[in-house]
Amino acid sequence: MERKGDGSTLTGSGCLAYSGSPEGLLPHFNAKTYADVFGRLANGGFEAFQGQVGESLSFTSSTDSSGGSASRIPDRPQDSRRDDDSLWSWNGILHAAIPGNSWQQMLFVAWRALLLVIRDRGLLATMVAQPLVLGLLVCLTQFAPGGIAPLAFFSAVITIWLGMNNGARDLVRERTQYVRERLAGLHPEAYLGAKWCVFTVAGMVQILLLLIVLRLGCKAILPEMHYADLRMPIFFVVLSLCYQGGLAFGFLVSTVVRTEEAAVAALPLLIIPQLLLSVVATGHANELYSKPRPCKPLVVTLTSEQELPVAARLVDGLSLLCFSRPATLLLEAPGVKGYGRESIVHR
Repeated sequence: MERKGDGSTLTGSGCLAYSGSPEGLLPHFNAKTYADVFGRLANGGFEAFQGQVGESLSFTSSTDSSGGSASRIPDRPQDSRRDDDSLWSWNGILHAAIPGNSWQQMLFVAWRALLLVIRDRGLLATMVAQPLVLGLLVCLTQFAPGGIAPLAFFSAVITIWLGMNNGARDLVRERTQYVRERLAGLHPEAYLGAKWCVFTVAGMVQILLLLIVLRLGCKAILPEMHYADLRMPIFFVVLSLCYQGGLAFGFLVSTVVRTEEAAVAALPLLIIPQLLLSVVATGHANELYSKPRPCKPLVVTLTSEQELPVAARLVDGLSLLCFSRPATLLLEAPGVKGYGRESIVHR
């Protein structure tokens, strides 16, 4: 059964959907990628071609052994120019990577994903602007933090957000293309590994931009005693781990949902708990560890006795599920004298 352009079906026959040069294929179907074209052809979302077949396709006829005329096969036009759009063709994976070789497939998908980011000027500008703008806002709002904890906390939350935002829409946007490439022999681990590598590199650049803003901005705003607690190498390592956690959340959402809109709608449900289930949101950021307070280091909580209200206990338990709690404590730890068991007294 083959589908007509108007959505009806025919038995044993089909219709011509397009005739012309390859450059006019995407505009004809009002599509951005060749995967979209295949989707519209499969769903019947096109109008049957009514004009004359263009002369750009030359046909050759062959004769079988019995002297009869065989079916006419169109010759493929020869073009010496490099077709950059072939990078987006679903079957390009067959020509760019050896079937069964996951490493070559991963390199191909990674190169294509990198080109996609570079060519999308809006996406590239947003990825660069986010850490700069958000880092500047942190510097402006934490001019009197009373300690390093709020600055560390907001840095961790921003990094988690960058990871979620980078990964949440990518997989669902390419779902149709991935299915076609999967049928062509693409390995799932090669596809996911390539995406992970590309967005990890992008995230490391974003973290570096964020730390540059924090170092320059906080030097002009923070008191000297708090600025000395900004250990940039430790910040980079911890924020990199935060980014990986956020990226994993983003990829998980992008795998589960069916549309980009649903992925975007799910992001607040993931990032807002990181903000609210925290020591900063409860107002205990500058409380000593020896005092009753939620969101202590787990080793301190287990080795000390404290009576907390029911709400504080609930927040303390739920915060164990958030990346922002251990990240804030790790960023704060180098600046706390006697961090660990002794911090029950000193902090």
